[in-house]
Amino acid sequence: NVHGVLHMAMKQGVLNKYIKYNPCDAVQLPKIHRKEILPLDESQLNKFLVTIKGSNYELMFKIDLFTGLRQGELMGLTWNRIDFDKGIITVDRQLMHEKKKNGRYKFASTKTENIRKIKPAPIVMNWLKEQKRQQSENRLKAGKLWYKCKKEDKDTVYDLDGLVFTDEFGNNKS
Repeated sequence: NVHGVLHMAMKQGVLNKYIKYNPCDAVQLPKIHRKEILPLDESQLNKFLVTIKGSNYELMFKIDLFTGLRQGELMGLTWNRIDFDKGIITVDRQLMHEKKKNGRYKFASTKTENIRKIKPAPIVMNWLKEQKRQQSENRLKAGKLWYKCKKEDKDTVYDLDGLVFTDEFGNNKS
């Protein structure tokens, strides 16, 4: 990043004729070595499951462990993307927070922009059915306090109703 900023500054110096050439052109950057990501072993997995037990995010973590969804994909999962009859989850978007002051959450395409269909273990679908039941119960209890946001901002409609993972008032669980 530092090299990129410095390179652009020096390039501007060449364009402005302050210097004859960009000294950053001769720099050979080192190779980036990425650490291999290893899945949890059985002992680590059991320890993790014990640690999250009772957490407000327990179900999200468990579903993530069984599906491999990215954070935004999990947060943006909506009920209309889950086919309980076929046992399939369609992943075609994610929930993103706008990177601006007072930014809102909105749906965006996935990182790769590909549509994926996941057929998770039956227990995952059972957890999701229970989540839907619990959410319906929360919605009835909350009544008019249940969150429903549908605001238009030029090209984007922000409609976060239908999220799978919400708090007891329907707000996203971010």
